[in-house]
Amino acid sequence: MYKYLKYRNRMNHLSKQEQWKLICEYYKGTHVKDLIEKYKIDISISNFYLTLRLIETATQICPYCKINMFCIPPTKTGYPSSIKKYICKTCKHTVNCGECQCHNCFDSRQKIALEKRLNENLHQEYQADVHNGLISIDELSFKEKIYLGAMLREFPLTKKCIFRMPKGITNFAPSRVYSQYIVSFLINKGVVFQIETSEIGVKFAVNLKDICRNNRILYNLLYPEKNIELNLEILEIVREIQVYEAIEYFSLIAINKFSLEFVSQNEVTEHFYELFVHILENNYATTQLFYFIYSALRNYSAESACSQTNLNAYSKIYNNILNLYKKAQQNNWQINGYGRQYITKPSALYKIMAFDILDIGEDLFQSDIVI
Repeated sequence: MYKYLKYRNRMNHLSKQEQWKLICEYYKGTHVKDLIEKYKIDISISNFYLTLRLIETATQICPYCKINMFCIPPTKTGYPSSIKKYICKTCKHTVNCGECQCHNCFDSRQKIALEKRLNENLHQEYQADVHNGLISIDELSFKEKIYLGAMLREFPLTKKCIFRMPKGITNFAPSRVYSQYIVSFLINKGVVFQIETSEIGVKFAVNLKDICRNNRILYNLLYPEKNIELNLEILEIVREIQVYEAIEYFSLIAINKFSLEFVSQNEVTEHFYELFVHILENNYATTQLFYFIYSALRNYSAESACSQTNLNAYSKIYNNILNLYKKAQQNNWQINGYGRQYITKPSALYKIMAFDILDIGEDLFQSDIVI
């Protein structure tokens, strides 16, 4: 699905009039190679059609975001066509593009599969060597349930109450640091325990009574009931997700965009966690915090280009973010936020909180969250 958006900015140097002229020439039969040279577009011939302007339409509404979707221009060989393809710029949901791979549809398919298992009478007793835990599901705190549910969404539970976490996999929560914290938290609480370590990864057992004999317990962990009213217990996890998404974004942009190889998630957490919390608690969204981070890193990169030293780098970047934030506050800036990097997607923990508990979808990323 990301291919439909990845190259759209390759025409940004052209005016709208030039873009429409190019599109007309393309569908009239002008060779793609000639168009690339004429309009100076940095794209291969095979991917050229992916640069064509998306067209907003009111006839196709995203079922998840409830906003207008965008029509995807077809290839020259597919034009005209009675079957139109659409994409939502917010959640990346697609229509008529084969099986949609957006996180909403993916989760929906997982949910249907699990419901099917429940309806197929899978409540029978499993093998005698199945581990049956000591803790009742009712004894878990809200945080423990949400953390465990996110882990089990990403790493499916076997009939023996075992799940394997591959090395280097942290998709169940934003950032490696946060994922490690959650694993340690659940181990210390006795909710899971480690039973085997190998080069492939780590095996864990879940210490809950009847979780492998009663699929309804597992289902309620993976898809908890909605709780639309925001409270302090929910806000605590929401804030963690927001901050660690910002830490992950900081690290990726610093290294991949500005070649600041010294940056590590552990150090970013140590230096910036409280600052990020402060900004988010003052009516800024995660996407707007991304703007502060990107701008501060860009400014630092420009300032340090000549000095060739990273002395006091974190302090300088911290001050850059803080100064931008203060200016935005004082001058009432209307900040258009920045999106996630293509290599990062909403984590399992994010999905549980945004789409199940709060039922606000991408507003958890796009809007400020305060009580």
